[in-house]
Amino acid sequence: MQRDGCVGKKSRPTADILALKSQVHRTVVQTRVNGTSRKLRMLCNSALNYACLAVIAEDINVSWQTNANLCAAVKDKALVLEELEQLRAVQTELTQQVTDLTSELERERSKVHALRAELDKHEKHDKAKVGCVTSRRCSAPETQLLVFD
Repeated sequence: MQRDGCVGKKSRPTADILALKSQVHRTVVQTRVNGTSRKLRMLCNSALNYACLAVIAEDINVSWQTNANLCAAVKDKALVLEELEQLRAVQTELTQQVTDLTSELERERSKVHALRAELDKHEKHDKAKVGCVTSRRCSAPETQLLVFD
């Protein structure tokens, strides 16, 4: 039977062997403590991770709500821009109509001016022939005054 490096006899453990046993025992205990510490750290980390996940989940919910609000605002702005574009098209059409009517009015004013000038010319001609108009011997046709407002 071999024990502690001795052959045959039982021997007492030496100081080196006792120190070695003590060191092994401390190592085993330390390993158990470290393992327990590791497990405790993992549990703490898990609890922290859970708390962090709860905060992250809350942040995600807030982000989704903000995103939904922004989406609704963008849709509203898109509708406003679409209505604005329609109103600008109507404005352009009305501006063109006003331009056309202004041109037509200027043409009509030119016609009225030309007719008045012609009328004035005929009235001067008729005043020169006053005796002719009153005696009815003149062959000039009677003219009417046309007034355009």
